[in-house]
Amino acid sequence: MYPELHSEVTTRLINDYSFKSSRCGEFMQQGTCPSCGKKELYTNKENPWVLRCGRLNKCGDEFHIKDLYPDLFESWSDRFPQKVTQNNQVLEKPNAAADAYMQHGRGFTLSTVQGWYEQGAYYCGQRQIGTATVKFKLPCGATWERFIDKPQRFGKMKANFAGKYTGQWWQAPDTDVTTWSGKELWLTEGIFDAIALLHADIAAVSLMTCNNFPDQALADLEKSLAGQKKPKLIFALDDGKAGESFTRKFVKRSRTGLGCQRSTATQRQTKTRLERAVPARTPDQTANRPM
Repeated sequence: MYPELHSEVTTRLINDYSFKSSRCGEFMQQGTCPSCGKKELYTNKENPWVLRCGRLNKCGDEFHIKDLYPDLFESWSDRFPQKVTQNNQVLEKPNAAADAYMQHGRGFTLSTVQGWYEQGAYYCGQRQIGTATVKFKLPCGATWERFIDKPQRFGKMKANFAGKYTGQWWQAPDTDVTTWSGKELWLTEGIFDAIALLHADIAAVSLMTCNNFPDQALADLEKSLAGQKKPKLIFALDDGKAGESFTRKFVKRSRTGLGCQRSTATQRQTKTRLERAVPARTPDQTANRPM
């Protein structure tokens, strides 16, 4: 948690939940639990990402900072502006807001993901509003960008595609596909899900949408792995009827003619693997209660 955010979160927690402020110790303690009303709420002092009620048998509820204070995670370009000239030419930190979103909003390690994206901008003429974006390059010149400045203003549209990517997948730009030989390769729906798995040392790519079967990407992979053992494909699409339906269709389709081992992932298996990547995305690592 960066210092400015830590200071603001700590101040709000003390004011809103009556935590005891102390210079010593690892935890903020004796906060008032919103669920049971008892002064058993605690959190890690240095990384207060999750508040937990210590009444494990009678309450034990958890509260995430992003849910409690969404306004602190809504307008990244205001908090992390680029340095520009009067002619709007960027001088310094061209990816300032995008880096902050990836590191502090998503919990990714910058040294791992830098170079995988750039900071972009999107303007909606109909609504006459704009936003900074985290922009990823896709095969065939296409792009996908995630809105990072109050995305709720755009209604259901939280991201934007440009160009065609049918039959392709997104993979990390520095990927050596030969390392996938004989291993599991997870095919997620979203790019951020794939990045989370990569943080957990799990080979992963993103299909971008649940109905995009990566036939061209698989054909290219087969050429790259000529003479080597093919990976075992794990389709890990989002929960819901669409994701489950296309998972079954994709598994059936991938079992014929492409020469790779095939497998599917149950929704529980997918969730378990993603939860293993959560420490990279949720900085609060505290497992034990304060004594």
